[in-house]
Amino acid sequence: MRARIHTAIDGLLTTPPHKDTKAGLLYAACMANRPNDLSTLSRFGPVLQAVGASGTYESVVKAVATLHSNAGGSPLFSTAVRDSRVEYGVRVLRLDRPSLGMSRAGFRGRTCHDQAVQASYRQMLRAFMSIAQEAGLLRGTFWPDAAAAADAVYAFEERLQVFKTIGYKAWRAARDNMLPVASTTDLELPAAVLGMEGVQTPKGTAMVKYPAYFGALNKWIRAGVVGNAQNGRAVLQTYLAYKVTRSFAEADLLGPDATAAWWAYRMVVKGTKAPTPRLNRCASRVGDHFPIAVTAAFMAEYFDNSKAEFARSMVTDIRAATAAMINASDWMDGPTTAAALEKLAATEARVADNTPNGAEDDTTDIVIKPGDYSASYLSAATHDWRRQWHRLAAPRADRQANLRGWETNAAYSSSRVEIYIPAGILQSPAFAPSAPHALTFGGIGRTIGHEYTHGFDNRGRAYDGRGLAASWWSPESDAAFYAKARCLVNLFDGYVPPDLPASTVDGAHTLPENIADAGGIRSAWAAWQRRSAAGAVGPTNAVLSAKFSNDQLFFLGFAQTWCRRVRVERQAAKLKSDVHSPARFRAEGTLSQFAPFAAAFKCPPGSRYNPPTRCSLW
Repeated sequence: MRARIHTAIDGLLTTPPHKDTKAGLLYAACMANRPNDLSTLSRFGPVLQAVGASGTYESVVKAVATLHSNAGGSPLFSTAVRDSRVEYGVRVLRLDRPSLGMSRAGFRGRTCHDQAVQASYRQMLRAFMSIAQEAGLLRGTFWPDAAAAADAVYAFEERLQVFKTIGYKAWRAARDNMLPVASTTDLELPAAVLGMEGVQTPKGTAMVKYPAYFGALNKWIRAGVVGNAQNGRAVLQTYLAYKVTRSFAEADLLGPDATAAWWAYRMVVKGTKAPTPRLNRCASRVGDHFPIAVTAAFMAEYFDNSKAEFARSMVTDIRAATAAMINASDWMDGPTTAAALEKLAATEARVADNTPNGAEDDTTDIVIKPGDYSASYLSAATHDWRRQWHRLAAPRADRQANLRGWETNAAYSSSRVEIYIPAGILQSPAFAPSAPHALTFGGIGRTIGHEYTHGFDNRGRAYDGRGLAASWWSPESDAAFYAKARCLVNLFDGYVPPDLPASTVDGAHTLPENIADAGGIRSAWAAWQRRSAAGAVGPTNAVLSAKFSNDQLFFLGFAQTWCRRVRVERQAAKLKSDVHSPARFRAEGTLSQFAPFAAAFKCPPGSRYNPPTRCSLW
């Protein structure tokens, strides 16, 4: 479905009236063939060379700030703006560890795939160091060649991974910390970087997820970089050169050679044989930079008021079914049930919502130069950097989309207590009002129920109806929840992917999604049954009706949302990190625990989809 959406965006942005808008002009520049050109990258040479030449803390701060604010890969730490979990209506700055070139498993893994990823990553590093050298970013360093520079980057990222692990272990003990930014020594670097950019944090504090990481990093910069010309300075200069080169290559800014080096690595990671098509990359990129404009164009062409009304009526019915599901949970006591229903009533549903949010969505400062992709992209990227600071300075917005309106996904926000159902996912086959409605209730209806249930999974249940961290569960209901959830953990622990016989699904890691799947199918089914009983079954289809009952069509609508083709290497990587179970087990694990499926298809007692006992939570 995602490829279809990208193709639709391509059609919109290449024809009037959208062709001549900022979004259309950026898309045309992105799609145009470009020669190898390092001029955009070369302008970062002086600020990076200053790190190696002077080695002052100020030179480090200036270099890191320059890359953060100019799409340079967010080196050494990452930033985000979030709603406070302890004070309603307050925005907070979150400081987090940076993303690295590979995951922890990638650096330490010993499987054949892990080793292939490591070898490919080193090859990409050498290619990028050669590009950075040509662009003048490594001038002043003592590396004899690009290979030596690449080895230095690899070793430094291993060091950062150690720092990240230290931070993670400390976070497991203390969880999120609200710390004063300017007066906390460990936060000296991000405080100085944000100060250079003029960013003011509310009350002078930030949510610091991993303080121990920042402490280890700052200690290394002070001891290993400042005044250490022979090693630390050169290493940091080279690492920053790698980050900006990689970021620009990923954004298709440097020409075909850099793009080819990036995708040679990504194809090994993903287990694919070809890069993601440029059309898909450009459509997604422009949609990210101009979300309101692209979504408005998409909705005008592919989403009318009748579809919106039908989707909203489904949300109303499924919310009511979710309330009935909570009421029927006899393992919860009265006060906990009442609190759960109060939270559900407070949960807003954003259905095909494309409302702009003031300065945050104002793109007038983005300067698009027709035919100049690099300048246009960097203007848009700088706007995105500033946009988060608009969000930080502004009061809590009434509306803040968690997803772009054209995206083929849905989401639940535990901090805002909202579900998001974008227009992009309200498309056939999951959403098809012109087909028998059983298919749509099994498809997008299950998705709506899934998102509502996230408010009551093992993570969402930790927050109240205002999105604040709160303990609203009685001890007895809390114990009952986890006793019932253990059944799902054990069920999914037993699933073994056929192509990976030595691997299993991690039932504890995937528990939030498995709980949401179990609740989603129940609430969507209950809503469908009420409509069916009232005769509101929608259009008929002679071909389908000849073979399937409406109840069977409901489950077919559910099952077809999990049709996937995933390469073995990619699946192996996802098993280690993805909070979602593999698609086939999301189908089997959900339906085998839901008696109406066995009844609809007359599954024999004791068979895989009609077991003698079932997990029952929501």
